[in-house]
Amino acid sequence: MPRPQMRNTQLRFPLVMWFFVIMTMIIILTFPRWITIFYPMPHQDLVVSYAENYDIDPLLVFSLIKVESRFSTVATSSSGAQGLMQLMPDTARWAANQLRIEEFDDTKLVDPETNIKLGCWYISDLSREFDGRLPLVIAAYNAGRGNVREWLLVGIWDGTLENVQKVPFPETRNHIRKVLNEYEIYRMIYKTHDDSSDHRSYSINLRHIFTKKWGQGGGEGDHYQEELSDSRYRNISRLPYSVDHIHSGGPDHG
Repeated sequence: MPRPQMRNTQLRFPLVMWFFVIMTMIIILTFPRWITIFYPMPHQDLVVSYAENYDIDPLLVFSLIKVESRFSTVATSSSGAQGLMQLMPDTARWAANQLRIEEFDDTKLVDPETNIKLGCWYISDLSREFDGRLPLVIAAYNAGRGNVREWLLVGIWDGTLENVQKVPFPETRNHIRKVLNEYEIYRMIYKTHDDSSDHRSYSINLRHIFTKKWGQGGGEGDHYQEELSDSRYRNISRLPYSVDHIHSGGPDHG
């Protein structure tokens, strides 16, 4: 008596099942590598060095660069912002003057080191003015410190993420949410190490990736903080110029 032949569909099902099992295993085993494709750390030495020099979190800088330029050194916005951290030429010239950088010109904004140095200093300057409150710092980076001061002064916005919908500029509202979301994810992915040279290094933080829910946790804490409460980012003396008026406190960036 001839043996019954298996139908093609019966043969195909186990093959499809094994394909998905193998692909799932590949994804799990290579996860630490491919996650960094979406959340990379280009120019890591420069970002870490200048961020720590100006007492801000390097992961915040990576988050801002990702949102601002997608890590393109030659990115230029319709408003004229340039480089990795999308600095306006007027803001860059003012920052370069404060840092006593000689022979600065706008063409240097496409240079990663110059752009990162000026951008990190500018974030630090905004952090000092707004007491490290991240929603305010990010809003001022996008819309200009003068606008943010006005919103606080007249009560349009209280500077909290909970009330970010009250920010008058839609672009700035979205920018705040995007940067803080990317910052949360960066802190979830990367684990921080302090090496012997007092510089930070980073590794993939698998424990947090697999135990935290996306959008509900941050790398070294339960959530990103609205203030830069870490003492290494708060012990900064205020600059000797007044921030009561827009021109004395620096130009608007947005």
